[in-house]
Amino acid sequence: MAGMKDVAFGDQLWSKPTYPSTPGFKKPGTSSAAAKAVGGEKLSARKKAILFAFQQAGENGMTADEAATATGQNLLYVRPRVTELGVAKLLIDTGRTRKNASGLNATVWRAQCPADKSV
Repeated sequence: MAGMKDVAFGDQLWSKPTYPSTPGFKKPGTSSAAAKAVGGEKLSARKKAILFAFQQAGENGMTADEAATATGQNLLYVRPRVTELGVAKLLIDTGRTRKNASGLNATVWRAQCPADKSV
């Protein structure tokens, strides 16, 4: 199952959430601390700002790069948060793409709920 990793615990096999179901990291230390800081069940203020930007964009939607610009947040923070919001079904892939600053096509996402129905 996507977003899950099987982990053995004694004679039991458990599935634990992995990225993009939860924020990920490559090695312990600052990366794991950052993943824990942005994870959790509740939306952080920064994730809410990203979601709100998508709600404001309406049916036109936006790319992760456009969301970073709209919120004034670092692109490297916003891109994985957009993926997480998509996995949580708060953002929907429109099936469209637009060119980003690098000239490559980027997925256009839209909010599941319009701006007047805040999450």
